[in-house]
Amino acid sequence: MILELVNDVLDISAIEGGHRKLNNDSMDFRVLFRECVASFQRDLENKATELALDIASDAERLVADERVIKQIVLNLLSNAVKFTQQNEVINLIAWSEPDKTVIVVEDNGIGIPKDKLPSITKPFTQGHDDPHKAQKGTGLGLSIVNYLVELHGRNMTIHSIQDKGTKVPIRISTKL
Repeated sequence: MILELVNDVLDISAIEGGHRKLNNDSMDFRVLFRECVASFQRDLENKATELALDIASDAERLVADERVIKQIVLNLLSNAVKFTQQNEVINLIAWSEPDKTVIVVEDNGIGIPKDKLPSITKPFTQGHDDPHKAQKGTGLGLSIVNYLVELHGRNMTIHSIQDKGTKVPIRISTKL
């Protein structure tokens, strides 16, 4: 937990300090998404939770910073896996639009209370104060994702209803 916190703080410091430069990597989304899903395989199996991939054929390839895209997807999936209950489905979706690729992580977990949504991307913000709903974490995942998406010249929105789930679409510029 302490190492995770230190790494997250270093990531935010590098991004805010302008020291995080983007690479133009050509990547295959199917491969990247499968690598990300493999990171959570044990957690998914323990919860009997399925992770469904839906990647449009026009979104299979993307030119962007692969490390950044992977970090974004891993952070979003981490939240979805943590907050989704037993025997549920998490969706990882991607499609293309003019000059951007859209990635969506959607779950039907515990959701984020409406009053927390405006500040949920601020560093060290937790979605729940209730210790029965709160999970282990630094409260930095969504702020890192937000910074990284902005670094790619696009935006992230969070749609969430408490006790119903969360949907996070992000738009990544295909022109760096």
